[in-house]
Amino acid sequence: MLNVYEGFSSHEDTKIAAKEIIRQIKKPGVSYVIFFAANTYDFELLSSIMKEAFTHAEVVGCTTAGEISHNHLTQNSISAMAISSNNFITSTTVVEDISTIPMMFRDDLIKTFRKTGLSLEDPSSAKKGFALTLIDGLSSAEEKTLSVINSIFKYSGFPIIGGSAGDGLDFIKTKVSYNGNTFTNAAVVTFVNPNCKFYILKENIFKPAGNHMVVTRADIRGRIIYELDNMPAARAYAEKLGIGKKDLPKYFTTNPLGRKIGDDVWIASPFKINSDDSIQFYCQVLTNSILEILKPLDPVEVINETSRELMKNVPNLKGIIAINCILRRLQFEEQKIGEQVMAPLSNLAPLVGFSSYGEQLNGKHLNQTLVLLGLGE
Repeated sequence: MLNVYEGFSSHEDTKIAAKEIIRQIKKPGVSYVIFFAANTYDFELLSSIMKEAFTHAEVVGCTTAGEISHNHLTQNSISAMAISSNNFITSTTVVEDISTIPMMFRDDLIKTFRKTGLSLEDPSSAKKGFALTLIDGLSSAEEKTLSVINSIFKYSGFPIIGGSAGDGLDFIKTKVSYNGNTFTNAAVVTFVNPNCKFYILKENIFKPAGNHMVVTRADIRGRIIYELDNMPAARAYAEKLGIGKKDLPKYFTTNPLGRKIGDDVWIASPFKINSDDSIQFYCQVLTNSILEILKPLDPVEVINETSRELMKNVPNLKGIIAINCILRRLQFEEQKIGEQVMAPLSNLAPLVGFSSYGEQLNGKHLNQTLVLLGLGE
């Protein structure tokens, strides 16, 4: 039987907040704990306390740019989830030095995965398990890390869901945690053989506006697009929107760009215009990619549809992990709809998560997206 417990605290003292969380989620048989904490807390101390409380469980966590729980979208708080089940199998490792040599940890990933009882060779394992990633959000190494994880499989399509750790918009240092130890420039990777129903989905609150451009020159590693349609990127983007180049940054969050892959759109959010009219992005975009200019949908209508999809696929829902882009959080705060867009999820099941500096889904790192993991029976 699968049991999922949710914990939350907004007490400003790290020790007291940790004790409040532990009191809510310390139950018999807990084997996996995940927590998300604002960078206002002593993360090293919090990680140590959480592991001391759950000595027989795997305990993972990260710093955030906001937290998600039954209190919806909060800041300066901690949210946590504990999972108790005889059959919920997890196996976790840390990939270090992700900005330079994540491939050095490939063998560790293979050994860690094999402990789940799933197969690296049999494609049917892609329907039985998934990976959960928490990645340093300031190393610009999400794509590199995902590439290494995916390289261990002899088949394609093993599900991966995750998020990039935040630091409350300070953009100084983000941290991840595993079993009481904290890391920067690292990724915590948990492979899960849940032996229960699970469903992973992504939510976009944008759709194509009918204008597209082709990336004609880009620096993939630097996440920079120099030219769109053989024009300086900022100029081409502004012309498609019918605005002046100097006004373009105002439209970055309302009209981001989407990478068209099949019938799906994966959002790539612009970060800033450089002096040469190139554009820095929050994720990699390949040369020759077709980018759609996107326009916003009603977030409340979209989340209600998302909730219906989740319930349809996991009728007996026991818990939800939500990873929500920081740009969405800022948008919802500005529109004063934070409760409206989180309540439909928190009404379904215990809900925890965080606002991230980027989202991971399968082999892709993306932006301005909500990714969800639903667990049930």
